[in-house]
Amino acid sequence: MPMPIRTSPSPCRVTGDGGWRARWWRIFGSICVAIGIANAFIPLLPTTVFLIIGAWAWGKGAPEWRQRLLDHPRYGPPLRLWLEHRAISRRGKRMCVLGLAVSGLLSSWLLDFAILPTTALLGFLTLLGTWIATRREPTSDARVPTPPIAREEAGQG
Repeated sequence: MPMPIRTSPSPCRVTGDGGWRARWWRIFGSICVAIGIANAFIPLLPTTVFLIIGAWAWGKGAPEWRQRLLDHPRYGPPLRLWLEHRAISRRGKRMCVLGLAVSGLLSSWLLDFAILPTTALLGFLTLLGTWIATRREPTSDARVPTPPIAREEAGQG
């Protein structure tokens, strides 16, 4: 009996070692997460955006890595809030807009306050900050619970 002809390409299956697509997603996700973590200490690019992209990529190539990122006590709650509810906490908005302002001032100073690049940069950062500030905030049912580690550190354990 002849074997059936497959009309659609086989999906990328994530197995023990994965295929080349899974490896590519793991590499891309790792690069994005590394940039995100580095930017937590060096305010050049937004941290959370790179972590969101990294979580998305790891979801395609390494779901267990994605889950570890989402379970992280510091980075997990805001990532889950965005990924599950498309919401940003008020504190997250404040920190982001403050980071954009500091980054804009530092970059403008490094550009020696040249008119065209400084105006373009500050215009872009203003648009980005406005977009972030107008994102919805979590409702009471959409709040991500505080991880047990954070509750214990706060003495609420």
